[in-house]
Amino acid sequence: MPALDLDTTYQSKPIDRDRDKPSITRTGADIRLPSLAKARTFVRLVGSAQEADQFVLLAPRDPWLIETIRLIDDHRNLAKGWDGECAEPPEAGALDTAEMLSVFLNSNGPGSRPTFSVDSLGRPTFAARTNNFYIHLTVDKSERITWFAEVDGVEHFHDDVEFKGRKLPDELSAILS
Repeated sequence: MPALDLDTTYQSKPIDRDRDKPSITRTGADIRLPSLAKARTFVRLVGSAQEADQFVLLAPRDPWLIETIRLIDDHRNLAKGWDGECAEPPEAGALDTAEMLSVFLNSNGPGSRPTFSVDSLGRPTFAARTNNFYIHLTVDKSERITWFAEVDGVEHFHDDVEFKGRKLPDELSAILS
């Protein structure tokens, strides 16, 4: 699998000498639209990235992910009352966080891919229900999420949890696995 060295030069710099296609390098902050990844790719984050955050697996393009990113994008730049009533418009930072979260939800396989929507308070949400499993994730604001889940009759609730897009919170990862 190819590895990209991310820096601020924006120059092509292949690390894997066996690859014939060079890869464009970018800063870690530029990784916002992972739906552009065409295959599984390992990315090494440099600079301010912490040791535990240096490798990220970007999800492959998938119809669910492409559609979810499109739906998220459709909710950008809405005005108050966008739903025909009095719904608040979602904040750009919350939609960015929803995009990052969708990549992780896509990586967990078809069974755990929830439906995306935006509630009347302007908060992006994801919800899914299957046998013995229910989850409702809410992006409260940029880099902050809340979830309620019921797995095999056991309820899980966490609110105002930090999510910066590098890895899922451990509790949420355990619920989704």
